Formats: sequence, C-alpha cells, structure tokens
Amino acid sequence: MTVNGNDFVTSLYSSDSDQHGHLALYNLGAIKSKYAAQNLTTMNWSTFKSYANNIKVSPYIKLGHGQSLGSSSNYIYVLANDNKYNNGPKSEEVMQIRKSDMQINKIWTIRVAENRYIHNATFVGDNTMYALFHNGGYDRYEYWKLTRDGDNWKATEVGATNGSFISNSPVQGFAYGNDHFFIGFNDNIFQVAKNGAAQKHYRFNTKREIEGLSATNSKLYVQFAQRAELTEGKF
Repeated sequence: MTVNGNDFVTSLYSSDSDQHGHLALYNLGAIKSKYAAQNLTTMNWSTFKSYANNIKVSPYIKLGHGQSLGSSSNYIYVLANDNKYNNGPKSEEVMQIRKSDMQINKIWTIRVAENRYIHNATFVGDNTMYALFHNGGYDRYEYWKLTRDGDNWKATEVGATNGSFISNSPVQGFAYGNDHFFIGFNDNIFQVAKNGAAQKHYRFNTKREIEGLSATNSKLYVQFAQRAELTEGKF
C-alpha cells in the first residue's frame, strides 16, 4: 500500500497465491467515516455515489505480491516481483500507473545487481526507488537506491544491516521517510538509518498480519489484514 497526500492505494487479489490483481485508490479526504467504505453494498444510493466518486480501481494487471508500491502526485508505482522466486538473475518490472484513469502509462524492466532479486521496494516521487534485499541466503539486509534518468534506472547500495531483525516473520512492509527506512514484520516495526544502523524497535500485540507500510512527512501508515484496516501514527 501507499499513501500520498489524501490518496491511499492498496492492492486487491482474489487469492493469496495470485500475482495479478487490481489496485484501488481511495481519496481519504472524502471518506468521512472510518467504517463506511466496508459497507458500499448496503448504504443508500446517494451516499454510495458520493463514496464511489472518490474510489478508483485499476484493470486486472500484474502486481507481483503487492508489497512494493509507491506514489507521487500523479502516478502509482509498482515493482511487480515474484515472491515465489527466492533469488537469482531474473529481471523485474516497474509499472507506472496513471492516477487519473488507473491505466498503465509505462513499464520498465530493471535488475538491481547480479543475484539481487528484490521482494520489497518503495518509491519516492517519480524518479527514485528504494529497494530492500534480504532473500539470498545472506545474514544481512541491503538497502539500494535506484534513480531514474529518462528510461534508465541506476542502482547504488546505500547501506546494510548484518544479522536478522526477527526470525518468526517474513518482511511484511518497507517504507522510506525523513531519511529513515521502516521495515515491518508481524507485530514488529524497525526504524533504520540510511546506512543500515537500527535505530528504533516498535513492538505490538495485534496478532494480525501487517500487509504494507507507507511513510510521508512524519506519519507512518500501517495496513493490517483480516479484515483490511489502515492505521496512522507518528515517528
């Protein structure tokens, strides 16, 4: 998921094994009730029209596992990766999707480095992506910055963390804000400096899966699964 201004975008799938699905964009400024968007099929017609005018849904497209999203004022970005592919030389696709009509505008093929297949990434504006590498059998986390010049993406490693943050959950979200990385695991979020130094550890007891993070200004957004819920906090 990703939040930019009042725009909240999340990925929607028919099953947890799918790698194709839809993106849904919600205008948070127009959703006055925390719970109303759950009840679109039962609310009265005038209220439905008001909410429907502020929700957009993309066509059925390739999304990977849906935890590598970002957004700017006009576009949504997706790193459409294969979460069943552990690591190796495969390339990955970056999709640029117009917010105006939720259609794909551009597709780039990228590869960060030899044997560096990325499972989690976030986007900062239209020309910068931060990627987290952690799935190659190495006891470390690597942080890569990718910058776009025209249609070319250049990758540079900016930091690394040796060891493992926790052992009982895969990475469930990755975000960047105010020169910090945020890595989400179930019931745990870590704040990490750009060079990889761990700074803070936030621990919860929700007993629910985290399904994405997004950071903007001094706010951290966390999406939980079962049922879907968006939360907001400060860092």
